[in-house]
Amino acid sequence: MRFPKKKWLGKQVSRKSMFNTWVKLNLSLWGMLIVTRDKHCQWCGRHDGLTPHHIVARGRTNACKMAWFALINGVALCYNCHINELKQQTHQYVTFINGWLAKQGLSMQILEDRFRRTKVTIDDLKIIHIELTGECKSAGIPYTENKTYQRLLKKIQKN
Repeated sequence: MRFPKKKWLGKQVSRKSMFNTWVKLNLSLWGMLIVTRDKHCQWCGRHDGLTPHHIVARGRTNACKMAWFALINGVALCYNCHINELKQQTHQYVTFINGWLAKQGLSMQILEDRFRRTKVTIDDLKIIHIELTGECKSAGIPYTENKTYQRLLKKIQKN
């Protein structure tokens, strides 16, 4: 059985889709800020191929998306450490994160307590966006030149 092709032109984007676009837009800004702040992999010291990493994992803070955009909940890691090393060296990773947090005057418990369940709305995400763009401007990050940021912003502006 063949289904007719859907016509997407003029179709309203769902509220959930728009919410997810705002989340992705803010995560792209968050990532740029984390990588710019740390300047090198906090695990191995490399300066290239940096990616942002959430200390308190997004899966553990799914009920509180505010944790996803907090700069204290991020650390820069190179691609290899982020993808391979952390999964293979769980005990060393826990020691590393606890040490990194201690240098910041924090602990995993403090972060988890700070990010208890809080419902986030699209309006909250818009406010977070304003705060993150302000942080990017003050740090001199050319975020508006980022292709992912441009694509997501166009999607939001369409609707």
